[in-house]
Amino acid sequence: MQFNFDDRSIDIDETGVKLIENAKKVIETAKTSSNGSILIDKVMNELYEHFSKYSEERLNNFNLQFELFKVENLLDDVYLPLNTVPIYDENSHIIPKNITEILDYLVHCTRKKLASKNDLKKDALSKKCLDTSDYLEKICSELGIETIHIGVDQGLNNGMFHHFTIVRIRQDDSTYRDFLVDCTYRQFFTKKDSNPRRIGVMRGPVSGCSIGSYMMMTEDRKKMAETILTKGYIELNAETLKTYLDAIIYSGRSKDYYQKNNLDYMNPNDVSPEFSIDDYLQMLLFNRVIDGKAFWHLSNEIMDTSLEKSHSI
Repeated sequence: MQFNFDDRSIDIDETGVKLIENAKKVIETAKTSSNGSILIDKVMNELYEHFSKYSEERLNNFNLQFELFKVENLLDDVYLPLNTVPIYDENSHIIPKNITEILDYLVHCTRKKLASKNDLKKDALSKKCLDTSDYLEKICSELGIETIHIGVDQGLNNGMFHHFTIVRIRQDDSTYRDFLVDCTYRQFFTKKDSNPRRIGVMRGPVSGCSIGSYMMMTEDRKKMAETILTKGYIELNAETLKTYLDAIIYSGRSKDYYQKNNLDYMNPNDVSPEFSIDDYLQMLLFNRVIDGKAFWHLSNEIMDTSLEKSHSI
């Protein structure tokens, strides 16, 4: 059956039309409701469930995908049930004397720059990661602090999907502690593309599920994500780096990947990437995301850092 949306004809059934229109209405009202998150999940589950029954030919229709993306875009300012608000006080004056204060100072300066053009309590900070990482590098350089700037696509090739920074802080005994700093991580924790059911419906380059969705699957990942979201950094070791990169890989996997490997994208036990931390380091080197010096440092210090050896801050 042909229906018109904004003068575009789409092959869609009447129920599908009603679900799209209902989703738009529910999302707008749910944003100010105390149980809004539950209402949004319900209406989006119904939407994805219905369209998952469509044939590939119908789902590949650009106009249909466009309408579904329009619904999802309404969720770009609705956050997952986690504390995503960054710790930031514009009047704070930090005099860095120890490692924690140095990191807090670096994040404060970076967030101050972001706050000049964004509302840190509301904005998702999408597409701000490159400039933010560049600015953090500049601050670190002025302070004589070493950094490794990493920019990757969802396959961990050298790319523009996301940028983050590894900050190396020298201790009094001349050894280093490494931290992953990401002041724009919040962009991956909205409900826009966080529902795993979308994997069976959405097509095109954004047909997977979000980093935030992966991080919300276990309590340990949620705790790690909340640390990065609020503090802006987390100490780097084999486990934190692997989990962080696992989430990026997960976000790039579509229905085709799960079908090809006989995996269920709705089963949390089936979605964890199969790569080890050693695999990831080799990928970052081979794909020219990091150079030989950075690879040597990470492979010799990060891989050998167990949770028992890591420091708490």
